[in-house]
Amino acid sequence: SAVPDFIYSTRGNVIFVILFIGSEANIKLENSANVALRQTTNYPWDGKISIKMTPDVERNFSLKLRIPGWARSVENPFGLYQSKVKSEVVLKINGKSVPVEPFDGYVTIKRTWKADDQVELILPMEPRFIHATHEVKVLNGLVAIAAGPILYCLEENSNDQLEDLKIDTNEEMKIVYKPNLLDGVNVIEGKGLNGKSQIIEFKAIPYYNNGNIQSGDKYKVWIQQKK
Repeated sequence: SAVPDFIYSTRGNVIFVILFIGSEANIKLENSANVALRQTTNYPWDGKISIKMTPDVERNFSLKLRIPGWARSVENPFGLYQSKVKSEVVLKINGKSVPVEPFDGYVTIKRTWKADDQVELILPMEPRFIHATHEVKVLNGLVAIAAGPILYCLEENSNDQLEDLKIDTNEEMKIVYKPNLLDGVNVIEGKGLNGKSQIIEFKAIPYYNNGNIQSGDKYKVWIQQKK
């Protein structure tokens, strides 16, 4: 119930967009501007976030949009985990692309805003592999899977050779939205090798949903990587 209080924040004449959740807000700034915001998104299943800005009159103020670390291949602030996001973050104002130069985790848009100005942020949501650094010895040779902010796991019910599975990180993964699975989730599919070095396919579901297809089912987050 407290989540709505963390979607937006203000400081002086700056509006912060912290969480990507479909919502509406009316914000009063220090310069007496009243700004109505409407955020439309299907995040975290989709990386497109649209924000409609409607100040009561044309006003100059700043909008700061949070750019998640994972969207820039920063999985952990201490460098313990690494990944490579192939797509770039895209930012558009009224359909025109603008540079994305985050500072302290936010990209700043300072301009004179008018009614119905449209901001569009597109985050890279393709599946990616996460590796731990060599200092994390228990995870050497293992790989995890994520897409956007969601960590995934492999369950035995859809991966019958889970114990022997080795993921081929040279193969492209694909993401498929399953509307009838777990109330609608993205499933990640890829290829690996079984214990006989035969090519097999794997399926991964969001980690937070483990045990909901088959109660007590075995699962793995960190999987052996094909050498």
